[in-house]
Amino acid sequence: MDLDSQLPHILQKRVIAHIEDDVFYIHNRRRYPHCDEFVACSSPEEIADCLKAMVTQGGGVQQVVLTSMIYIARLMDRGRVDLSLESFENSMRPILEARKTNTTARRLYQRVAEDLSRHPQMLNRHDIVPFVTEKVSAIEDEFDRIYDHMSDLGADLISDGDGVFTTCFAEHTFILSLLKARNSGKDVTAWVPETRPYLQGAHLSAPSLVQSGIDTTLMSDAMAAHYIVEGKINRYMSAVDTLCMDGSAVNKVGTLNNAIICRHFSLPFHVFSVSPDRTKKTLEDIEMEERDPEELFVFENRRITAEGVKGVYPAFDKIPRSLITGIITPKGLYAPDQIMDIFDLEDD
Repeated sequence: MDLDSQLPHILQKRVIAHIEDDVFYIHNRRRYPHCDEFVACSSPEEIADCLKAMVTQGGGVQQVVLTSMIYIARLMDRGRVDLSLESFENSMRPILEARKTNTTARRLYQRVAEDLSRHPQMLNRHDIVPFVTEKVSAIEDEFDRIYDHMSDLGADLISDGDGVFTTCFAEHTFILSLLKARNSGKDVTAWVPETRPYLQGAHLSAPSLVQSGIDTTLMSDAMAAHYIVEGKINRYMSAVDTLCMDGSAVNKVGTLNNAIICRHFSLPFHVFSVSPDRTKKTLEDIEMEERDPEELFVFENRRITAEGVKGVYPAFDKIPRSLITGIITPKGLYAPDQIMDIFDLEDD
């Protein structure tokens, strides 16, 4: 299954990341929708630098990691990287370490690396590219099926007349959920906070929803409670960057504020997660990313505050499971305290 034809432009696989000759291109989400450009990378280190600089983020990191494995295989085929599992791992390391809090991409890499370790005979110039490409394509197809199923579950939760708000850029499952709800005849509106300082809500979520035909309103990051009180917003949905085995979650900073607001006003808060990270039992196991506070001080290439002002920029929030109504997974919709049993350690 290929969902690209149903998805907005910036979520299509080849748009997120692709390879031409020996150059790796990443779609520059920082500049979208003002311009539709790509950043060219000529090494794994340059790919990692793009991830650190937020050229792409969220699920974009996952697609970059998948495409990077094909890129490394091509470098091995051309003799630019040694044909060994150790060289494959060393080449991928800076890419995987660029955004540490989002662990999904690392787990996908581990699947391919484990397949390579089981089939060392594929580490030759004849087989390495088709072998890695086949493994990556299988994962992409698997995720298309997962997104399709999870968005069915998400669409079923949405009622006629719902005003749904989100945080940051929840990507495939959120947008498809609203699209399927609308296509089933439900009147649905989206409310999108801008998501400072990189404006993923304004630059990514809102344009993608409008491109999908969803009635969308942009608001500042502090306006959700105002419109909840007015009755315009009555449901909250977001992605998660990491789901812990106890049902707690990590997502873009601001998610915790919104979850607390929703709990106060008795609004349901559902999150989308393909699977928990089984190495993360609780929120205490998460390595949280702190970004350079200088990123807060500049907006549209102009400094917005006085010299000498201090800044802080935690990239993510920890969301206790008590604030989450339900978790939408490929296995179904579950309460947070069910995650451990549903995704137990014996289950593949």
